[in-house]
This record gives sequence, structure tokens and C-alpha cells, in this order.
Amino acid sequence: MAKLASTVFKPDGLTILTMEDIPAIVYPLPVEKLWGVGPVTVKALNAMGIESIGHLASRDISDLRRRFGKYGEMLGRLARGEGNSEILPFEEQPEEKSVGHERTFASDIGNIDYLKATLNYLADLVGRRLRRLNFAGRTITLKYRFADFETHSHRTTIDSHTNDTTRIYSVACALLQQALPRGRKVRLLGISLSQLTHPDRTFDQLDMFSRRPPSKTTRKIDQLVDTIRNRFGERAISSAYSKMRAR
Repeated sequence: MAKLASTVFKPDGLTILTMEDIPAIVYPLPVEKLWGVGPVTVKALNAMGIESIGHLASRDISDLRRRFGKYGEMLGRLARGEGNSEILPFEEQPEEKSVGHERTFASDIGNIDYLKATLNYLADLVGRRLRRLNFAGRTITLKYRFADFETHSHRTTIDSHTNDTTRIYSVACALLQQALPRGRKVRLLGISLSQLTHPDRTFDQLDMFSRRPPSKTTRKIDQLVDTIRNRFGERAISSAYSKMRAR
């Protein structure tokens, strides 16, 4: 609700939104204004006759759960302004338990090269965020969703903690090759790392298929890319392979 209110009440995004305000201010808004509702979900909700946040709030949670699973239950509660997350001051926030990024495609994707290019892009985002937060993780999880909202996740725990972009990408690609059913197209793809720790400067990152520590080259490349982006912006430099996503 805070994110929605800051969007609705532009340009300064400053407002007070109480539970009593939700029916008059929030319910008339189109359902796509709700956080977490993308173009694909909008089409599915519209097909159910749900066009506004109020329509979504009035639907029985069991109906939404049957159509979308746990995601549907979350949507229904979001529309009603319900949640059980405790709000803490910034200085009391717990440390990250996982770091991840995902992307929803405009259409179903079955091209394996395109999916790998997307993984390359996501691994770059995840690795950079881990390094910025001074974290490294051991468990790498691949998430994918089909057009019918059937969602799967597959994970593996590697020998050592890493925040290396190339390492994250190679493991995610291996998971994709092993887990994705042949011939199935996906609508969403994601990568996350868990079992996080704060690495020191000498931690080893082992190769996926051997126990030899990799060259320091990839780590230096990550550091150089981070430096360029910190100075010139996130779009200043990117992987040529990840550019395939724009084709």
C-alpha cells in the first residue's frame, strides 16, 4: 500500500493512507496499479472479470488460490491492504537471507540461447548486488514459471561461497539444462543466492566441475565493471551475450 500510494500521489509521493481510505482511494484503481501485478497477470485477472483492485479485493481467496496458487492468495490480501510483515526501523532491519532477481517475459520463451542470455543478465544483477552488500552465497536457486502460472525452483549448493557473476551464471545454466522440460516454454526466469555470509578478501571460489580455484581474472573483471558502473551508471557497460535479450 505504501508503494501504491507513493505512485498514485505524485509528484512528491507524500500522503497519509489509512485503512479507512482504501475503499474510496484504492479500490477504484485498475488492478495493474497493484504491486506485483504484471501484464500477464492482468490478462488472467481480466479474464476472470477482475478489472479493478476493488474487484480483486472482493473475490474469495479460495477462488484466487485455485487459479494462481499461493500467488493468488497473496494478491487477494494485497488488494485488501492486509499483511503480517512487521515494519522495523532501518537500523533494526535483519540481514539479507537471500539475494535474487527475476524477469517476466512479454511472451512465452522456448529459445534456449535467449534464456541463457537472460540468465547472464540476471547473474550480473545478482552478483553486483551481492558485492555491493558485501555478501557471498552458497546455494544457487533457479526459478521458472510457465504461462499457466505453474512455477518451479531448482537449487544446488556449491563447494564455497561466491559472489562471482561468471560462477553464478555457469551454475544457473547447468540447472536450466537439467531441470527445464524439453519443449516447454517459460514466462518467468529468476536466480537467487542464499546461505549468505560476509566474505573476507581471500575466500576461494571453486570451479563447478573441479576443485581447482579459478583464475583471479573473473574477480578483477567484476571489480572493474563495478567501478565503471559506480562512476558512469548501470548502463555504462554490459555483457554482449546479455544483449541477445533485446533481439
